[in-house]
Amino acid sequence: MRLLRRPSRQFTSAQRRPCTRVGGVFVPTLRDDEVGTIVPIGTEMGKILDLHTLAELQVFTAPYEQTAMLLLRPQICTVEGSALVYVIGKPA
Repeated sequence: MRLLRRPSRQFTSAQRRPCTRVGGVFVPTLRDDEVGTIVPIGTEMGKILDLHTLAELQVFTAPYEQTAMLLLRPQICTVEGSALVYVIGKPA
């Protein structure tokens, strides 16, 4: 069970936009109801799978002690390399 909490601050000191390194099937772990929440470092956010073998090609994890989820792709979809899949922030 992962514990999520609503952020107490509205502004972030840093923003990142993690992109895919390769194309494939994007499978989100975090869904749309987690936009606007804080997740701890290391939380798996989603992964890219190979289109043919379904092998894991890339895993996205929360990079900050408190990672603010600002925007995400909430459903399984195919993505090309360098596709935007998340906008995350580090609370100030």
